[in-house]
Amino acid sequence: MASLREEQVRVLFFNDSCDAIADERVWLGTATEVEMPIGELVRHAFACGSPMLLIAHNHPSGIAQPSRMDVDFTRRLVKICKELQIRVHDHIIVTHKGSFSFRELGYM
Repeated sequence: MASLREEQVRVLFFNDSCDAIADERVWLGTATEVEMPIGELVRHAFACGSPMLLIAHNHPSGIAQPSRMDVDFTRRLVKICKELQIRVHDHIIVTHKGSFSFRELGYM
């Protein structure tokens, strides 16, 4: 993902035992943005029976810091998933220069 020229969103879905049950490229975007519809992501989780997920997307710019849109999206996702009893383990931004973990840095 780090070397891609366009943003891409991947989601790992886990079962109750924390075993990965699906790894999906959910959305493909442009060099500067990718749309991440929360409803579609939640539908994927229900379709594969996943109570936990980890979301990752890349920043082709090499800047691992989240944008305001990334932060707002993550907060909305966590809130909606919590209400639906789906745990968002982390949201990770990947670049060729490093990565950013929302959980590790206290954003979730």
